[in-house]
Formats: sequence, C-alpha cells, structure tokens
Amino acid sequence: MPQFRNPKGSFELSKQQYEQIELYSRKKRYKRGVVIFHEEDPADGLYQIKSGFVKVYRESEDGREKTLAILSAGDFLGEMAAFGSPLRSASAKTLEQTEVLFIHQQSFEECLRTIPAFGLLITQTVTERLREANKQISNLINLSSHDKVICQVVALIERYGCQVNKGLMLKPRLTHGDLASLAGVSRETVTKTLKKMKDEGRVSTEGRRLFVPDLSRLKELLHNRDESTRAGTPRAKKM
Repeated sequence: MPQFRNPKGSFELSKQQYEQIELYSRKKRYKRGVVIFHEEDPADGLYQIKSGFVKVYRESEDGREKTLAILSAGDFLGEMAAFGSPLRSASAKTLEQTEVLFIHQQSFEECLRTIPAFGLLITQTVTERLREANKQISNLINLSSHDKVICQVVALIERYGCQVNKGLMLKPRLTHGDLASLAGVSRETVTKTLKKMKDEGRVSTEGRRLFVPDLSRLKELLHNRDESTRAGTPRAKKM
C-alpha cells in the first residue's frame, strides 16, 4: 500500500493517516492513453497515483503539446484544486494502465480538518513542483538543445530507472515526441541526440524502451561541456 508522499519522499504520513485518507477517497482505474482530465475542466478534486505513469501537459493554440511532468506512484495530480483553483491548469493522460485515488473537493476539505498533516504534504508537493519548474526554465535558457535532451534523460533515469541486465531501464515508455516536449526541443533534435548517444554506447533502445548502461558515462557529457565552457571563457585583455 503506497503512502501519500511528495515527489522527493521527504515527508510521509503514517499508515494510520493513510488509511484515514483512503476513507475519503475512491479508486479509479484507467487504461493506457486515457485523458484523466483536460485543461480548463472544472477542478472537482485531487488525485493520488497508486500505480502507473501519468503525463501532465498543456496544449498551445496550434495544438502543440508541452509536457510539464511525468508522474508516478505516490505523486499527487491536480493538487491546485486544493488551493481553490476552479479550473484545471493542465491536462493529464495515462502512459500505461494506471490506478489512482480520487478525493472530491468537499471530501478533501473535511479530510484536512481531520488530518492537518495532509495539508502540509500538499504544500510540500506544490513547493517541489515550483522548484522543478524553475529548474526547467533555467535549462531552457542556459543549455544547448542537445544538452537539454541529455539533461532530461539523466533526470528521468535518476527518478524512474530500474536495474536490468542492460543497465538502467527507463520504466515509462516515452516517444521521441514526449522527450522533445519535456526538454523543450524539436523531435528531430531528440532523434539526432539519441542516435549520437547510441553510437557512443551511452544509451540503447529496444522498441520504446530506453536503457542506460552506465549513468556516470552519460553524466560525463554534461560535466565535460561545463568544463569546456569554463575553459573557453575569454579572459580580459591586459591593458
């Protein structure tokens, strides 16, 4: 039974508190590729993922998607409803068969009165999401297109990688389009960057599965770029 927690897992409720919260919630199951809610839908409650993976995204006026996050077991979904937001600020779609707990807005308010620590957990979750958003903005400004892809792969493997014979396997099966949307680059850039990394033996693929044989070798790419950037910084000329 997964506990409610924030993405970093720095704060957890007890089993007894979790069981209390479950009394206010109901289980929902979704097949792969199902939209749980759309942007601008009424925000009628809060979700917590029990199993599976969910993509949170927004669509531009011309229909292009920007993936904001990939969430998994233990993560909250639609948490802005807890702060009185009347509409969903983004859409959410399952990446595989997914089970969630849903707490209706009225039940959520009653739950907070009964279990005040639940409110702290929600607040920590929102804080962590803001930190992650700031990191994404920094990457968009400071990294090259290829480094954005590498950085995103490293972040995903660190969070969602599981050890198999081929190294670390990324558990959610993402398309090149998903990676491009997460990294803020074109699909062509993702394809070229992954091909180069495969040629160098830093990643491998099998269908839509991504494997990293040695994470340290992948991180070397970012470290070496940092070193070369510092080394290439022009020095002030002597007068």
